[in-house]
Amino acid sequence: MEPDYIYIPASVLMDKKLTINSKLVYGFIFFYVNTGYEACTESAETMAEGLGVSKSTIKRSVAQLVKAGYVEEILHIGKGWELKLNWQV
Repeated sequence: MEPDYIYIPASVLMDKKLTINSKLVYGFIFFYVNTGYEACTESAETMAEGLGVSKSTIKRSVAQLVKAGYVEEILHIGKGWELKLNWQV
């Protein structure tokens, strides 16, 4: 069954170095990881449409999450990624 919620750990939510958009992107990645896949492979365009932001905002947010260690970029695939969550946050 597909979850109908997002989850943002307190460590991510309270991290003052992250923008609010980055925190929402984390929740978006969580949603897709918890639909039965091991990683989120959604494109920046799909993520942007889902959150109502620009593709550049998604790219900056993913880069910020990777730099902070909350998300691991396993593979860059064309217009998207294969992103895994770092559960030790």
